[in-house]
Amino acid sequence: MEKEGKKNCDIQKYEGMGHFVDLPYDPPCTIASHPLVPHPSRVLYGGDDRKLQALGQEKLWKDTLQLFDETLSR
Repeated sequence: MEKEGKKNCDIQKYEGMGHFVDLPYDPPCTIASHPLVPHPSRVLYGGDDRKLQALGQEKLWKDTLQLFDETLSR
């Protein structure tokens, strides 16, 4: 971001999260089919620790709603 001159960014890290974010309180999805991957292959999304994945999903959604509230309600 610095290279592009962006100063209004915030990087969040959610420990144990994979690359796929489900809605909070849904069971975490760590492996699934994907339309760009030939059947019957599956894509591993990470987040192998389901408890950390679930906690990360909940925190990420709260943080996202807070970001929307802060930036869109101006």
